[in-house]
Amino acid sequence: MDYALEGAEVPTIALQFWRRHFHLRTGDRSMGPVEPWSMPLDLAALLWIDHAFPFQMAVRPNPNARHPIPDFDQTTG
Repeated sequence: MDYALEGAEVPTIALQFWRRHFHLRTGDRSMGPVEPWSMPLDLAALLWIDHAFPFQMAVRPNPNARHPIPDFDQTTG
């Protein structure tokens, strides 16, 4: 999420391909430079919730939002 908001030089995604119990191939793919993304004024924040237990989350408030989210402690949500 931070790569999208702040930009990054060259993020890389690692891929692994499996077929049943056999590892077929591992490879890295470069995405090239990522330009920073500006949140629209109508978006108060970005919320990311992991799909696996214990369901970690990350919130990035939009500092320029028309209707900002209330102040909160980002370490506890």
